[in-house]
Amino acid sequence: MLGILAVTTYLASLQTQHTRKRLLWTLASGFVMFLGGISWEGFGVFLSILLCVELWRFLSSEAEEGLRYYLIWVCSFVPTLYLASPAYRSGQFFATHLFAFMLVPPLVLLSIRTLRHLLITKMRWADILKLHSRTLALGLTLVSIALALGYIFLQHHTFAETTVPFSQNALMQNVGELEDTFLFFWIFRYGSVFILGSLGVIMTVLRFWKIQGLVLAVPLSLFTATTFYRSVLDTFFGTSVGNILFGVAIVSCVISFIILAWRRHSTTENELAYIAFIMWFLFWVALARNAQRHDFFVGMSIAFFTADILRFLTNFYGNKVKHYAQQRLLKTAIITILLSIILFWTPVGGHANRTMFAATLFRLATPGRGSLAQAFDWMKTNIPNTAVVAAHWNHGSQLNVLAGVKTIVDQDHYLQYWIHLYHQHVNFAKTERETLEFLKTHNATHLMLTGRESATAPLLRGESSSNALVPIYPTENFEKALVKVWEIHYPPDIQPNPKYLATESEE
Repeated sequence: MLGILAVTTYLASLQTQHTRKRLLWTLASGFVMFLGGISWEGFGVFLSILLCVELWRFLSSEAEEGLRYYLIWVCSFVPTLYLASPAYRSGQFFATHLFAFMLVPPLVLLSIRTLRHLLITKMRWADILKLHSRTLALGLTLVSIALALGYIFLQHHTFAETTVPFSQNALMQNVGELEDTFLFFWIFRYGSVFILGSLGVIMTVLRFWKIQGLVLAVPLSLFTATTFYRSVLDTFFGTSVGNILFGVAIVSCVISFIILAWRRHSTTENELAYIAFIMWFLFWVALARNAQRHDFFVGMSIAFFTADILRFLTNFYGNKVKHYAQQRLLKTAIITILLSIILFWTPVGGHANRTMFAATLFRLATPGRGSLAQAFDWMKTNIPNTAVVAAHWNHGSQLNVLAGVKTIVDQDHYLQYWIHLYHQHVNFAKTERETLEFLKTHNATHLMLTGRESATAPLLRGESSSNALVPIYPTENFEKALVKVWEIHYPPDIQPNPKYLATESEE
């Protein structure tokens, strides 16, 4: 939602001519950028989309327009993010380069826009430079890109130091959302809509920029082939060739975008909105190629271009029969038929049927109204909110929110190795003492296990020689319960051990 708001409010500010309204839209977009930036380091992708729109305007214009509004927009989130969040001042892990990728690019674009404005208006040779203002913009852009590539090259070792350990973590390698996408994944998620959306992107480029659009349409075609049809291409040519082709497509799209903007002589209606959603499509589809979780953000651009191509087809066929008086009725009928085929006809995907399945069965709400939900309700009423409940990591956030208690590990845990330690020393511990020392080290006051987990822990297999775990939930039929909660009474000889706080393997 924040990503959509950031982009649409900024586009609204560019399209309005009223000074006060433009200022309000600009401030609204900047505020949303602040909210997104302070909540997620990945929000820089949405920032990049807007920077590409501004870069297009910069390269395709002879003089600066709206520079002061861009300055206000930058000032509304860049300094506030820097002051409000330590991650932007001295980030660690994935936030190591957060300042460079989130705050520096808008400042660089502001700098080169300001520099060009000064050179073509204030300098002694301004009249000469004004004749070549777009070439000057191109030169400043290429210098900025070269500096950015230089920074990435100089800091490449730090990227490896932060991402490789994370990606090679045993937990991360088992997270399905981080797996590569493949053709049937896209078919299952979007039916035929992703095909129409891809065609819509390419047709938009050709409709807006005619023959010149081929410069961008060709690499876009290669891009869609090496992402949506990646698994098919890898089968014939191998993964390495597919990755090379994908890299070529990305580089070609960047070069084509710059050339097309530089050679653009006039702006058509809604052009900037289409530029924004082309960039949205490129960024998020590229990220989803190697991590399925990002396809969540792809749907917006696919829906946009699918709707656009349907509108184009409706107008095309509607205009073929202009002699009919009820042309509006005819166009309505055409779009209704096209939508019905896409949404309900199984041979082309049946997207609506698939979506209903996902909403009603595939994505059932958790914990729902079952035994877990009942346990959470009981804990919220009967356990103090200062309690620390040790549980499997996938129950962590629900325990925090629904049960109102603290946890050791959860879905958003930044120390993945602790999740490994929990499994090792609770679920698969060799001795009772080992489990109790681990829980004591993490200040656990309670333990919650589901039916399958209860069969593995030594404390619960009848091997316990103490009364360290006192059953408290459920109060009836405890042995047969699917969810069990114990209160921990540590023996006097159980003491914390720093080894259970390790953040990475010693091997």
